Amino acid sequence: MKLSLPSLSGFKAFESAARLRSFKKAADELFVTPAAVSQQIKQLETILGFQLFTRYPRHIVLTEKGADLADTVRIALNNISLKVSSLQSGYQEKKIRISTFQSFSMKWLIPRLPSFHKLHPDIDVIVDTSERKVDLVKDGYDIAIRSAVKCPEGVECLFSAKDRAVPVYSPKLLSRGQTALSMEDLKYVTLLHDGKPAQWHKWLRKMNVKPEAYHFGSSHAHSGALVQAAVAGQGVAMASALLASADVQDGSLLVLDEEGVAEDTRAYFLCLPDALNKGPVQVFRKWAMAEIHGMAEYDKRRV
Repeated sequence: MKLSLPSLSGFKAFESAARLRSFKKAADELFVTPAAVSQQIKQLETILGFQLFTRYPRHIVLTEKGADLADTVRIALNNISLKVSSLQSGYQEKKIRISTFQSFSMKWLIPRLPSFHKLHPDIDVIVDTSERKVDLVKDGYDIAIRSAVKCPEGVECLFSAKDRAVPVYSPKLLSRGQTALSMEDLKYVTLLHDGKPAQWHKWLRKMNVKPEAYHFGSSHAHSGALVQAAVAGQGVAMASALLASADVQDGSLLVLDEEGVAEDTRAYFLCLPDALNKGPVQVFRKWAMAEIHGMAEYDKRRV
């Protein structure tokens, strides 16, 4: 349903009053009368169909819906102001703000960002790590990268990358003259996992051996820490191929079996529909897809 909105001045009056908690202070800031601010907000409430403030004799208090709307209006007005300023100055800001989970940031994105900056030195990439669900509008992110079984609703999927669990280990575990660990060697090292050795059991059964003959221990709930534990030589880890890829490519880790075990989740690169055509977002999408494709080609060369 198309919503009939008042002029921008109504939202400016509301944002100012919400931030300052006063019609009078908002009026002083906007160089109008308190009565004008009150009238603009009443008109806004009429059109929206809900109350923004609870009015008391000496003060005002935002309603629950008013407080929720105030955040969105503040961000929207700030974005408009920034865009107008950049257009007036002739400068087009080129930056991408990305939200991703800590493991992906630490083990996949950050090790590859130098190559992105080399190709696109004019684009500033801001990376925030968070495990929580983020609101791309309220939190101001251009792209969110999340691990999920399917693409979340309400957002656009730039692309997704499938993953698998593979057994990886440090060359430190090799004896003098040894080039790779064998299945027999695995019986004498610790098999690292993410808190549940189910993927190890599945892989060992695929290799036609009984899991009972192997030692499982040193679990790491943090996927990035699991990869790092393998790099440190603490044992052989059943880890995400995506997260271990940078260490595999630079030789810090070796892969015992490239095929590994399929994962149910994928890494989804997400954005809002109106960000699809944003220049820096498209540039990042093309670069990230090339990096994922390069990983696939690298795997093929090792098989």
